[in-house]
Amino acid sequence: MAPSLSAGRLVEAALPAVGCPQDGQMGPIPAPALPGSVRVIIPEGLASRLAYYSASDTVGTGVVAPRGWSCFGVYGPSGESLTVMPQSSDVPILDRGSPSGAGRVVIRDLLVGGTSGRFLIAKVSAGIFPKARKAVETLRDAGPADPDDHASEAWPADRIFRLSDFVVGYMTPPETDGLGTIFGPAPGRGSVRGLAFLTGGVDDPSLVRLAVRLGEADQALYPSIATSLIISLTSDVRDADPQGSR
Repeated sequence: MAPSLSAGRLVEAALPAVGCPQDGQMGPIPAPALPGSVRVIIPEGLASRLAYYSASDTVGTGVVAPRGWSCFGVYGPSGESLTVMPQSSDVPILDRGSPSGAGRVVIRDLLVGGTSGRFLIAKVSAGIFPKARKAVETLRDAGPADPDDHASEAWPADRIFRLSDFVVGYMTPPETDGLGTIFGPAPGRGSVRGLAFLTGGVDDPSLVRLAVRLGEADQALYPSIATSLIISLTSDVRDADPQGSR
């Protein structure tokens, strides 16, 4: 694993659960009624600084982030995203921009295969998941798309940590475009760290991406954010094989 994820004993902890409103193709959806707490697996000693945020009452669809932050979700025909930020906002959800500069944020994206999101899945997967290239080529040949969307090289400035054939950790440097900024946040003074998971079957692989930009005082929380997501998606990632090669 990447060095930033490998330290610390893992424990089960009960984190406060925060429901997040969302908006999208079918209109606004209020925050779900969640239980008072959700049990997650995180490195020991940090539970008091964290909470679990979700726009759905479906288990495993949320994200761990610093406690006391605000959240909202956006959904559409290609998938959905969940954004957690320190500040709340009265601006309508669909009018909120992506944080830039040193804006702190935790974002979890889901792009669903078999929808219009498949071309974005191909754009991301071509460079970081070599075993997915056959599926990417099939997508490229199936319909109109910019050839640059299927480039076979990852963003050159990114640092990639390969955790398995279908899971990578990454770091996008400050003021740089990369996997950390492709769906937001905007490039800024802080680096963006995260994970990308390719899940699903040969015909409709889906992509989950985590993007995290934290302030100096919160850097120690990243292993908890990443570890909890890795564990929640373990079964999906184990079943993934976009080439059907098993």
